[in-house]
Amino acid sequence: SDWVVLAVLPDQAEHVVQDLKFNSTHTVISLVAGLELKSLLALLSPAQEICRLIPLPPIEYGTGPIPLFPCLPKVAEFLKPLGTVIPVEDETCFTVFSACSALMANFFEATAWQARWMEEQGVPREEAALYASSLSAGLSELTTRSDPAGLQSLSQECLTAGGLNEHVLNKSLEMGWFDRIRVPLDQVLSRLKQAGRP
Repeated sequence: SDWVVLAVLPDQAEHVVQDLKFNSTHTVISLVAGLELKSLLALLSPAQEICRLIPLPPIEYGTGPIPLFPCLPKVAEFLKPLGTVIPVEDETCFTVFSACSALMANFFEATAWQARWMEEQGVPREEAALYASSLSAGLSELTTRSDPAGLQSLSQECLTAGGLNEHVLNKSLEMGWFDRIRVPLDQVLSRLKQAGRP
């Protein structure tokens, strides 16, 4: 193969590549969480054309982020149909993206929780699931249509003075709802920074 995709757990990578022979013409795409480019270059020598990416489940439907570091143009072009390729110039930023991807299960659980709550209020299961999933999809679509400044103001733009959204958002902020997620995210970021470093 001209291209090789390395898709194993961090502690498996060194063992797996021992049985593979690379040359300077290979293009290697690493999906190994936390294994930095410097370590990959040492492991995969003499291969030099190496990049890292984070593929997430939505690429099955041609959507979602695909951070790519460094951004090899031919790899970026190949990935275009699968989602939104995000060229990353700084590996530190790439690691932050990787940590943030750990919020995926929380997103699914939040959507499922909404459906369960509606069921508790007497809404039939199918209708509750359809509403919760459609709401999540619709709101996510609005975020993708916003620029960076607009993204930060979306939560305020949907508020009406004394309204329902204002009530829930203010109570959530008072409870420190968003700040609480910082602890596990910081822990994941720390794990990723340590993973795969000799």
